[in-house]
Amino acid sequence: MLSKILVANRGEIALRIIRSAKELGLKTVAIYSEADKHALHTMLANEKICIGPATAIESYLNIPNIISAAEITKADAIHPGYGFLAENPRFAEICESSGITFIGPPAYVMRLMGDKNRARQEMKKAKLPIIPGSDRILSDLAEAKKVAQKVSYPVILKASAGGGGKGMRIVDSASRLEEQFSIAQREAKAAFGDPSLYLEKYLPGARHIEIQVIGDKKGNILAFAERECSIQRRYQKLLEETPSPFLDEKLRKKGHEVQVVNAPHADPSKIPKADMYIFSGASEAFNIAVGIRKYLKKLPVMEGQKYALISTHGMKRAIALNKMEKLLTKKKNMVKVAAIDFRIGDGSFEGNGLPEGYQERLHKWVEEIG
Repeated sequence: MLSKILVANRGEIALRIIRSAKELGLKTVAIYSEADKHALHTMLANEKICIGPATAIESYLNIPNIISAAEITKADAIHPGYGFLAENPRFAEICESSGITFIGPPAYVMRLMGDKNRARQEMKKAKLPIIPGSDRILSDLAEAKKVAQKVSYPVILKASAGGGGKGMRIVDSASRLEEQFSIAQREAKAAFGDPSLYLEKYLPGARHIEIQVIGDKKGNILAFAERECSIQRRYQKLLEETPSPFLDEKLRKKGHEVQVVNAPHADPSKIPKADMYIFSGASEAFNIAVGIRKYLKKLPVMEGQKYALISTHGMKRAIALNKMEKLLTKKKNMVKVAAIDFRIGDGSFEGNGLPEGYQERLHKWVEEIG
């Protein structure tokens, strides 16, 4: 049974983890760099401890210092939030070897799902529907042409180690593929240190839908409300909305059932994860990726981060997770949720009067320029 969690992060995500932990009756430890000595998260946690100078490499990315902080404060778990060390498999391994629970996916899952091509093949083994494309890393341009001809143009090149839209190129002909193949390789190498590419059929009219799946160590798996993420710029999401206005109840139910039934086969069933689900036309669905980071910033169902917080480290069926189970399995208790997450820039801002309180969350950030 956990009693104290060290939050290995800063800023907004640290505040949200601390808030969730307090609601669950857990004590928290805030870490901070010398520059963050008076940061808000250090004031709200039960304890705080400095882990190094201002630079991230000497503090929030300093694994020995973070582990030492956990041992000094007798924290029995570490929550990495997102960013920094959240997707570092070595950090997860060190936590476990030090007898500290890492609240997140196991290291082997991070390594598996961090390789998009391998993750794609795992989904295929689990009989999840995936977009037609290459069955392995493309060895050269000739193989890319062969696969592209098989699935038909247009196709999209993707970085196997990629994310955030980097190393992606849409091509509509063999000549265009010749131009873009080496460019995509160089971009992938520069961004991720790995030039490996794979190829998929490009679906111009597809919608980008994400379904959050969460599970515990006993094999219980739940699917949360989907997120509509189709409004993008340079493959970066600008707006996320739930429920998706595109899905009808039949397609929504189908998407959720597929994820819950097949999640154990992909083997991140013990972790909170996001399955990126893409729908083409009105009834065709393909999986395009599995994310292993904890999507605390995006879970739109109530204060969802508390369920992600407690579901991965072997606690008994916690009250919060049981409550959510009832919400999702009993139709009469189903909660209809609506949320929008968006990013905009430019323009003037004169203030707002939007609500904020229990089971409500509104994030605001404004910067005065000039």
